[in-house]
Amino acid sequence: WLEYRLAMAGVTSSSLVIRSNEKNEKYKIENRKYWYFYNFQKVIRKIKTR
Repeated sequence: WLEYRLAMAGVTSSSLVIRSNEKNEKYKIENRKYWYFYNFQKVIRKIKTR
């Protein structure tokens, strides 16, 4: 899953760099938000299973 995600991020960011830097920055910010949310969910699950 992680490898697939990183591959997709690489492909997407590469094409966005070609299009425009502004769009790439926006993508990076959205991606970071997603990762924080995903990691947050994982932490909550760990706490619940304890």
